[in-house]
Amino acid sequence: ERKEKGTEPTEPSHVELERVHLRCNSAHNRRKARNGRARAERKERKTAQTELFYLPPRTAAGVAMPAPPAAGTGLQRVYDLAKSVFANAAKSTPSRDKVAVLKTAMERVSNEELGLFDPLREDGRGFRPYTGVVGGTRQFLSAPSFAPPITYLHICENHSFSIGIFCLPTNACIPLHNHPGMTVVSRLMYGSMYVKSYDWCSEDDPEATTEFARPAKLVQESVISGPAGTLVLYPKEGNIHSFTALTPCAVLDVLGPPYAPSNGRDCTYYKEQPCSMEEDNNKGFTVGLQEFEPPDDFVVERGVYRGYRIRE
Repeated sequence: ERKEKGTEPTEPSHVELERVHLRCNSAHNRRKARNGRARAERKERKTAQTELFYLPPRTAAGVAMPAPPAAGTGLQRVYDLAKSVFANAAKSTPSRDKVAVLKTAMERVSNEELGLFDPLREDGRGFRPYTGVVGGTRQFLSAPSFAPPITYLHICENHSFSIGIFCLPTNACIPLHNHPGMTVVSRLMYGSMYVKSYDWCSEDDPEATTEFARPAKLVQESVISGPAGTLVLYPKEGNIHSFTALTPCAVLDVLGPPYAPSNGRDCTYYKEQPCSMEEDNNKGFTVGLQEFEPPDDFVVERGVYRGYRIRE
């Protein structure tokens, strides 16, 4: 019956309640369908990502475990070549031809197979513009007052060589350090980095002690951006270097033979000191390098490698 004007509202009829119920069910079904489609799309994206990058499984403790080996990956090729290149590295320096083949293989390694994602997540921590680099007057650069922790991702190591990744947040710095009797092949996987390297002016310097600064010549000072070509240092060529991250960056390193203090291959850090020697055409720009202990804010943390696991 039609409601009369001014009368109290009547209770909704059974038919009206049924209509409201149908409308609610219809809205609920539409929401359920949308959510179902969204879940399906997320599942497809996750499946595609798993196929491309292989998301590593996790143990009950929540620690990510290395992914199983992937046949034909660039990293596996690097490992196989390193076994040959550094077979006798402890006794003799590898030939440049063999190192060149290893360099080419490293340039084919992708960030995905190394498990390196979203480098910009590391940005914004301790950022401060780094001045006085290439193109300006020469000056003695030191580690920033605030240097975020550096992460090392261990891949493998044996008596002949080691493979790992250094991940540096913006403005982090690895001070000048040496690689005694070692050959190192490095590739910047992403980011921008300031690199400086030195060689000793003389291998037979009588004042080569920890108390005095030892003359060294500058052999490289540049800014590189990744993914970049590989850098190689030899026992007597560019053996002392430093890295400063201008943006978040990652460096893939192959060292042969690896550090071993018991075999005389310990890592020594240096700081730059003014040198009385003049710049000339034969030795280039020279400084004094003196051994020192890195500052307290220089921290290298062990991270979890999330890339493909090589077959050893």
